[in-house]
Amino acid sequence: MIVGITIFYLQMPSPPEFHGRRLSAWVRELTGFGGEARANAIEFFRNEGGNTVPALVELLRRSKPTDSQWKPNYLCNILGIRFQNYLMARNFERANAITACGIIGSEAHPAIPTLLTLKGDKDSLVRLSLARALGEIQSAPSQSVPVLIEMLQDSSKYVRHTAAKSLGLYGPVAKVALPALTNAMSDSDSSVGIVARRTLEKIKELK
Repeated sequence: MIVGITIFYLQMPSPPEFHGRRLSAWVRELTGFGGEARANAIEFFRNEGGNTVPALVELLRRSKPTDSQWKPNYLCNILGIRFQNYLMARNFERANAITACGIIGSEAHPAIPTLLTLKGDKDSLVRLSLARALGEIQSAPSQSVPVLIEMLQDSSKYVRHTAAKSLGLYGPVAKVALPALTNAMSDSDSSVGIVARRTLEKIKELK
């Protein structure tokens, strides 16, 4: 059993390091709403910019749960670790990696194809991070805007709220979202409706 676990980990590619630390360590420190560690992580991603994007894309691909992830499940059961906790940690990792892309901004445009695959993710925190990051990156509007329009129908009011706000950051190129934003003004959550109305007015002014 130990030999099998050892072989599994030896076969995994070595993660890249930045400033002597694994990228996953910088990503992990984006968790939370304050503190020196998070501030340092934000500064790191702002300074490193596009240099970290390929590694972030790989992290997102590697951490996305799939039906083929039976090996981690099996290993976690062997080690007595609840698989649910394992998935929760992966969800936070993905959400933070998406947040990192948003912090990087337009230089993160190569990550857009990978990011868009997460629009239907089961975890609302991942979808929320995606809605925010698409507004911060503001790249590939022909692909990003339709996804944000879809997210106006999300089951989470927080995702809908953020999607409406992010659409406003695209300006005139988001005019295709006007009908969807009009509908969103009648959202069951009043805060979503308010943001949708403001975004709609903003896009119309900039047309």
